[in-house]
This record gives sequence, structure tokens and C-alpha cells, in this order.
Amino acid sequence: MFIRRTGISLSKYLQIYKTSWRALQIKSTALDTHGYRSVIHTWDLSYREIQDRNPIAAELLIIVAFYNHHDVSLDVLKNAAKYSDSPQWFRDLVSEDLSFATVVGVLVDFSMIERGHGNVGYSMHPVLQEWCRRGIMQKDNVRKTRYQHMVLVSIGAMASTPNNADCYLLQRRLIPHAVSILGELSEECSPSNNTETVKALRVLGNLFLSHGMLCEAEKAYKLAYAGSIRIFGRCHHSALVSAKNLAKLYCLKGQFGEALRAYKQALMRQESALGPEHPLTLSTLNDFGTFFCLQEKLDKAQSLYQRSFAIRISAFGPDHFSTLALFNNLGNVFSRTGNLKDAEAFYKQALKGRESLLGAKHPYTLATVNNLGNLYLHQGLTDRAEGLYRRALQGRQNILGNQHLLTLASMNNIGNLYSRQRRYKDAEDMYKMSLCGRETTLGETHIMTLATINNLGNLYCDLQRWEEAERMYERALSGRNLLLGPAHPSTLATFNNLKNLLLYQGRIEELGMLFRQPLLIDKHERQTAEDDLSWVSRRRKADVKFFLPSLSLPKYFRRI
Repeated sequence: MFIRRTGISLSKYLQIYKTSWRALQIKSTALDTHGYRSVIHTWDLSYREIQDRNPIAAELLIIVAFYNHHDVSLDVLKNAAKYSDSPQWFRDLVSEDLSFATVVGVLVDFSMIERGHGNVGYSMHPVLQEWCRRGIMQKDNVRKTRYQHMVLVSIGAMASTPNNADCYLLQRRLIPHAVSILGELSEECSPSNNTETVKALRVLGNLFLSHGMLCEAEKAYKLAYAGSIRIFGRCHHSALVSAKNLAKLYCLKGQFGEALRAYKQALMRQESALGPEHPLTLSTLNDFGTFFCLQEKLDKAQSLYQRSFAIRISAFGPDHFSTLALFNNLGNVFSRTGNLKDAEAFYKQALKGRESLLGAKHPYTLATVNNLGNLYLHQGLTDRAEGLYRRALQGRQNILGNQHLLTLASMNNIGNLYSRQRRYKDAEDMYKMSLCGRETTLGETHIMTLATINNLGNLYCDLQRWEEAERMYERALSGRNLLLGPAHPSTLATFNNLKNLLLYQGRIEELGMLFRQPLLIDKHERQTAEDDLSWVSRRRKADVKFFLPSLSLPKYFRRI
């Protein structure tokens, strides 16, 4: 390709190849290239030829290298010009489609990049990409940082699109680029010393969080928070937003101690700097309520929700985006406290408003659809629940993908439905898909992972697969006790599930060991446990079967 493009003779090419080989070895010693040295040498020759013929094309190649190596579109590149320190040559280039096509054509002709399917985007060999980042830019940190910031700002600009269902599809395309540039950023390259990059980092954190990528979200949020404090101070709006985002992240990660401290600190500063009725303060109140709801502290959750709700209804009306979120969240509280009539009314109000404002396929709309399904399943209305669950699952799969946290939650819920309908094989498949995804995305001890583990234990009890059920319960109980504490309703539910399993089998020794664990902190619970153990002992001595065959086993096991 190099010979055909440049028109030089084979002998001249070999001479250039030999004389430049040693220089390339020195340049690429920092790269883990191994068997790619020869092809990199060819790329090096081509790159220097491009520099001589079209310096702008050579520079564009470096910028492209800081995106993900696959599917770099013109739209993404154009947004890099929004960075205030982007070079003038780049702004001129992306503003003229013909000029851009000509420059890109040079890179394609030299096989430095390839056109994607349908000529929509461009891709680059990952080894060439690494060489561009580490080899060519090895000693030019100023230019390297400038190009990294251009890429960061471009992704942030595209990710902060209007809030509709289509934006989530665009975000899925942007995620590989966001992961790629985040991996390049650290405090050493000063990504958080600039207001534009701080804003872009915050948007990237939101992007990762909305798609369940919690580790990536944490890095982006922390860089944004550090930059906001450095530039503006702790009580500036930018820093307050970043502090709220970190609190929400800790909550989703199940780090409740850190989340509680972060929420209290953020709320105190927001009320002091912005006032108790500022939209950011109200948003933090809502998130803080969700934090308590996850821990089954429903009185505290309801108090915070209602405090925010009263202000939002007065200021924005019942059909505002933020008010609809509170209708949904209060529905969650009412559902968990057994106030099913009010829960249904609030869910339906939220669903009607979200369908009108956001559309039927928006993830927030689907969240309310899913919650309404939970309510109907709790009431035993399985047909109505199934229709809503299927709508939520299909919508989430199409928009968010199979491994998104919300999609995995839908799989877990449909597993509950199938188990209730005694479709045990289908239930097991759903639970296992949910568990696999949650273990990969959240980890083995996350609160959501443990919920699916508990549910699998219940399913195995229904199928009388006792050993598998016991393993699941023990795993869920250990994780919930450490994460939530012994008094949490979810911990007690799993404790009772394991207790009932051992009761059913009459395993007195194991029951005694279970009851001696420091889980029963309530005197009533401990007395009940001792009564159960005494009852089993008497039954065993009388050699009587423990439960009548007519008694339905699933009654004794609780799904969370």
C-alpha cells in the first residue's frame, strides 16, 4: 500500500525500511507490541509519509486514536471542536464536509483507518491506536492532553442529549468511547482543572451510572468533584452537584455508610448555599428518600419524599418531570407498607404523566410499568402483572441492552412471577440470567445480587432441591447480615427461609447452630426461635412428620 500510494521503487522502500528500523525500536520500547513490530514499522513509514504530504491528516489520526478504535463517526469528531482550546485547523476541517472527506481519504488510502459498515464511521487497528497514543505522543504531553480534552468534551456534548428513549440508544454507542478516554485520564493530565472538562466528566459519570457501570461512574465523578472544588470551592453549584452524584453512586453500590455521610453533607451544604426549595436540594431529598427506601426505613423515606413532593407540586405542578418521579417513589413506599390502594393510584398517575411527557418506551416510564407489575404480583393478579413485566423487559432490552441493571431487575421479577405460576424451569432460567448479570456488573455481595440468590433458594425449595436451596440461603444470609445488618427485613426474611428449610427437614443440630448466631437481636424474635426449636425437639422425639403433605411449601419462603 505504501509503495502503491507513494510511487517509490521496491529497492528505495527497503532502504527506507532498514534505516528507520532502529529509530522505531527506540520509539516503541514502551509499548507491549511483541509480534507487531514489523507491521508497526510499516505504519511508521506511512505516518511519516502522511506528515510530509498532509500534516492535518497526520494530526487527525492522533485525535481519532483517543476514541475507541471502533465506530468513530463524523458527528463525534465534530463535537470535539466545541472544546475552547481545540486548534483552528481542526475547527475548519470538521466544518467543511468535503475537506474532511479528503483528509480522511488520505488515512484510508494509507490503511491507517478503515471505513465502517455503510461508510458511517471509521475504525482503527487497536495496536496502531496504542502506538499513536504511546509512541507518537510519547514526549509531547501538552498536545496529548489537549487532544484528550477535545475527545472528552465531544463525548460529554453528545451524551447530554435531550431526555428521550432515543438518547439511550445513542448513549450505548458512546459508552465504548467514554470508557476509552476515561482510561486515559488521571489527575496527572489535569482533566479537572478546566470548567469544560469538569462538566464533561460529570456527564460521563451520569452516562456510566445510567447504564450500570458503577466503577467507571465513580472515577468520572471523583475527577469532576476534585475539579469543581479546585476551581470553584465546595459550596459552588458544580461541586454540590458532584457531591450529590457521588452519594447516589455509593447508594447504588450498596456502600450505605458512605452514602449516608455523603447525603447528609451534600444536603447540609445545598440548604445553606442554595436554600431548601432549590431544585438541586429537592433532587437530593428525593435521592435521600430512595436511600432509606432501599434499606426498608420506610418512615424516613416517606417523610423525605413528602417534603419534596409538597414543594414540587406547588412550584411545578403535578405533570412536571420531577413531580412524576415522586409519584412513582411514593408509590414504592405505599406498596411496601401495604397501602396498596394509594400505591396503585400513585403509580397510575406517574405512568400517565411519564407516557405523555417522555413516551411509552422511555426507561423512566418502563420503571413505573415494572413497579405496577410488582404491585399486581403482590396482590396475586398474575395475568396483569405478566403483561406489565413483559412490556418492561422488552423495552429495557431494546433500549438498554440485556446486561443493564434495570433489565436484570426485570428478569428477576419475571422469575418471581413464573415461580408463583409454578413455571419452575422458566423461573430458574430467568433467575440465573439475572444472577449472572448482577454478579458481573455489581459483584457477588451486592444487595441486588443477594436478592436473586435468595429467590433462587426459594425456587429450589419449591423443587425440593434442598442442598442447592440451603447453599443459596446461607450465601444470601451471610451477605445480607454483613451489608444490611441483622435487623433488616431482608436479612430476617432470609434467616426465616433458612430456618423453615431446616424445620421442614427436622435438622435440630443445624437449627441450634443457626439460632445461636448473633442475628436475633430482638427479644421477640429470639423467643420465637427458641419456641420453634423446642417444637421441633418434641416432634422429633414423638417421631412425627413435621408438616402435613397438604400444606403448601412455598408458603413458608419469602421472596425479596
